[in-house]
Amino acid sequence: MQSDSSSGSSFERPRSYLSNFLGTMIALLTLVLPLMIVNHYSDPARLPSNRPYSSSSAER
Repeated sequence: MQSDSSSGSSFERPRSYLSNFLGTMIALLTLVLPLMIVNHYSDPARLPSNRPYSSSSAER
């Protein structure tokens, strides 16, 4: 006799769209939230400026 792989003992839950959406939101927050926090607390004065060399600062 052949055993049927789709017997009544194997139970598969239907996918829940709410759980998929919630998992996606958690994943996005995990990726985006640290970047937003670092950006918020970073000191703009410590960042290197991309301005060209000005002659007014050389006169000092």
